[in-house]
Amino acid sequence: PVPLFSPHTQVIALAAGLTILWGRFLGEEGGDLDGED
Repeated sequence: PVPLFSPHTQVIALAAGLTILWGRFLGEEGGDLDGED
């Protein structure tokens, strides 16, 4: 059985986090979604 917090799971979690951050970065680059910058 594979442990819940296996290295593979951590890699998936890290990739998901980076995807979210990248999406937010692209959203800020778009500039039309929020006027903070």
